[in-house]
Amino acid sequence: VTLLTAGYHAIYPSKIPLNRRNPFLGERDLLKEIVEEAHNKGLKVGSTIDVITAPKEIWENHPDWIALRADGRPHFITNQYGELYAACLNGPYVKEFILSVIKEQLESYDLDIIFLTAFNFHGFCYCPRCRHDFKQESGYDIPLNINWKDSVWKKFIKWRIKTTNEIWKYMYEEIKKIKPDIAIMGNNVLDWAGMRNSGL
Repeated sequence: VTLLTAGYHAIYPSKIPLNRRNPFLGERDLLKEIVEEAHNKGLKVGSTIDVITAPKEIWENHPDWIALRADGRPHFITNQYGELYAACLNGPYVKEFILSVIKEQLESYDLDIIFLTAFNFHGFCYCPRCRHDFKQESGYDIPLNINWKDSVWKKFIKWRIKTTNEIWKYMYEEIKKIKPDIAIMGNNVLDWAGMRNSGL
């Protein structure tokens, strides 16, 4: 059994500031209920955590955690579940905030799996951190347009893949320190077709 437990809303009474509760649950601890019932039936339970989709409270309190578009505007996603923004994978939101959420869950619930969903840059981030890191490694600015024939664009995509892998490795190792026997899964979104067609 896997269920979305945190990211843009939490289904349990979190003590972490800005880990927003699902407004329809009140004080109900749905995660506790599901873990106990599933284990009673011999089922394993996975906590799915959206590592990129951040509520407006994150943008308001930590704007440096949010991905920026090329023109400097925050990367707005949707109003479907409240005002949601894309966090920068390369920033403290993932390696500090999301990791603290995972730590809280593993210390409070008998979970079998952690599933990190949307483990990607959700488009292209032009925040100062990403601009600095790419320029330091490549000597170039982040391209403004997708061009699979452009060598700088290919360098940028390679940097994104390398950075994503490094952050995944960091998260994996830190989660294992908390609970060594936990299974860790995730998914990622890259332009595989463009990469294949460009020979990257």
